[in-house]
Amino acid sequence: MFASRYRRIVFFFGRAILSLFFWELVFPRLGLRRLVQRSRSARLRQIAVRFRALAIRMGGVLIKVGQFLSSRLDVLPEEITSELAGLQDEVPPENFADIRRAAEAELGAPLTARFAEFDETPLAAASLGQVHRAKIKTLRVSEDPKGLVEAVVVKIQRPNIEALIATDLAALPTVRSAARSVAMSVSMFGRWILTTTSPPSPARPPSPPLSALERGEGWRAAPG
Repeated sequence: MFASRYRRIVFFFGRAILSLFFWELVFPRLGLRRLVQRSRSARLRQIAVRFRALAIRMGGVLIKVGQFLSSRLDVLPEEITSELAGLQDEVPPENFADIRRAAEAELGAPLTARFAEFDETPLAAASLGQVHRAKIKTLRVSEDPKGLVEAVVVKIQRPNIEALIATDLAALPTVRSAARSVAMSVSMFGRWILTTTSPPSPARPPSPPLSALERGEGWRAAPG
């Protein structure tokens, strides 16, 4: 697992959660409701912009998370879904030197030994891998000196993708736990606000003093 990657993911989501907490729950209680409403659209879009940049830079599961969130038009505001929609086709390709090393390690041989041609420019790039055009010989040279060449596409996983996925999947539950803790704090904060802002209960008038009879004084047992 990549510790620095883990920390960056947790820090990003933690910062976003705390920002939403203060802007949407604390500041309105402090008389800043109009400011909160005026700035809401820009703030939400800015969070989405930062996440999209983080996902493109780091790749891995974050791309999948962004693609999933961009499709949740039913629960997320338009400022977020529209900004993240670009992640559907905005994944940058991996450096070909890294892709070559990963492919040759998987194949156990140089690309030139397995392919007649291999296009270094990817046909498509995704969050977990990318696709390249290539050509292979379908007959051995000993059987046909010219050989028969067939066009194929080769999908290659991004380098260290297993470790990247493991890191992302470890960070996301931490983020979820942090969000749950914030939600509990929000609930406690709301109860405290209601307690401190509720009008005091009307004071009950003092009870009149009890009479001697009510206190049980002056009673005598009847003679038997």
